[in-house]
Amino acid sequence: MNSPVCVIAVAGALACGLSIARPTAARTDELSQLDGRVAELEKELTALKSEVASLRKAPAADGGKDAVKADLDEVVRWVQAQGVAAQALQKALDDSRAKGFTAGINPQSRDLLLAGLGESAKAASAPLKLSASEPKSPASAAPGRPAQR
Repeated sequence: MNSPVCVIAVAGALACGLSIARPTAARTDELSQLDGRVAELEKELTALKSEVASLRKAPAADGGKDAVKADLDEVVRWVQAQGVAAQALQKALDDSRAKGFTAGINPQSRDLLLAGLGESAKAASAPLKLSASEPKSPASAAPGRPAQR
């Protein structure tokens, strides 16, 4: 069994097996592209991990409370301006009644319109009850600033 023919046969079989197992050129290109994509993704993952770590270590100093406080103050100013506008509407309605708002063909519509606008003005001018701070007087609600919608 130790004849040179057996050694040559085993060496030939081994050489054939290696030539079959060798990757083709297309397969080599595909593998190199995949290696490049994996390397890029690993770099991106490392960058994202460091960004997340830095965000966890240094949260915002106020946690965004300043922005929320500013927004809340703006909303309160706007609501107070609506109260001032409601008082002005109520005054205009009272003046309209006093001057005999023209009844026209359907006097009930005039009464309904004035009553509805009056209720709307009354509801809008109701005092704002805030739990966090004292409500400011409507006169201090951004004078000269038009109401926002």
